Amino acid sequence: MAALPIRSDEDQPLLAPSVDAEDLGFYQRLSSFTNFEAVADPRSYTDVPSSWCVVLSDIKGSTKAIEEGRYKDVNTLGAATIISAINSIQGIEVPYVFGGDGATLVVPMAARNRVIEALRATQTLAASAFNLVLRVGVVPVAEIQRSGHAIRVAKFRMSSSIDLAMFSGGGLTYAEKVIKSGDGGRYLIEPGDRDKGNYAGLECRWQPVPSQQGEIVTLIVKASSSDAEQAGRVYREVLGGIASIFQNRPASPIGFQQLKVGRQAKDLMAEARVRFFEKPYLPQRLHILFLKFICYFGERLMRLGRRWNNYKDELIDNTDCRKFDDVLRMVLDANRSERKRLEDFLERCERQGQIVYGLHVASEALLTCLVFNRRGKHLHFVDGNDGGYALAAKALKAKLAA
Repeated sequence: MAALPIRSDEDQPLLAPSVDAEDLGFYQRLSSFTNFEAVADPRSYTDVPSSWCVVLSDIKGSTKAIEEGRYKDVNTLGAATIISAINSIQGIEVPYVFGGDGATLVVPMAARNRVIEALRATQTLAASAFNLVLRVGVVPVAEIQRSGHAIRVAKFRMSSSIDLAMFSGGGLTYAEKVIKSGDGGRYLIEPGDRDKGNYAGLECRWQPVPSQQGEIVTLIVKASSSDAEQAGRVYREVLGGIASIFQNRPASPIGFQQLKVGRQAKDLMAEARVRFFEKPYLPQRLHILFLKFICYFGERLMRLGRRWNNYKDELIDNTDCRKFDDVLRMVLDANRSERKRLEDFLERCERQGQIVYGLHVASEALLTCLVFNRRGKHLHFVDGNDGGYALAAKALKAKLAA
């Protein structure tokens, strides 16, 4: 969901010379804002060009995987769709959002084929290494606009090195409905026979992060109004109410002292499967042993140079614990009293017809990381353990259906 350096192992040029460079640089040229409350202001957003397309992925049967205790696998595949897609494009910055059991990207139509091939490889990865089905769909922005919906994007400057993409207009929600509808088959991408994608930068080396306050709260809030101005007022009220409940203290789910690198195979297995899924069992185990070595000795070397503390500070700054993609998403660290007041506040807003919300409570947070270099350019997707965004979304959708 951020603008990061994009690499490709392909030698041939990505795009024909006739492709409009101004169109490809649309997202890169956007200015960013630093006050998160600006996500509720329609003026923060710019229309995505009609020459772009929405790429959505999700894990079919993710609820069953969650019940089996495999949410780290689900999170890893959601992040893998992002890294494989952006690694397939040379030099184009694109907006994206991590949703727990899937992801959304918006890319130029000129880059569509490269992205599709990359995600076909990730579909193979999901089936072969994780025994999960990854659904991928592509919907042109022009079709979404013709349906009467808009896709608008903004950049939130999360830290000195990372911008996060925010989306409004209802277009992403519409695209998801289309793909999952009975007529959605024409948008779906069938798995191909390419068995290897480029997942350079994907890392899953942290232990689950225990809550400092007692509870990790994963929250999704959707304003009931379809009017942009009215919805913006509602989201500002919700953000203000949340700030009041937490007395304006940072409610980041990632605490400095709680951050610990993986020490056991279960903490490192997901990354090993991604990197070596086409290899026999032994190379995967050897990679896990290598990761253990890196985690153990790398941490100690960084401690000697005081780099370790700086890196952990950067990680906390670069964690996407709040975002907006037609709905408000947050992962918060709360004590039981704060969580209860939060639920009471949201219930009041819901009874008044202002919002619909879904909420999940866990004792730990999960981190899945995109590391582009060790000096600031790294992004960390955070989710509540044992279901997080996936179960909060399920609760939200159940209310909307009712």
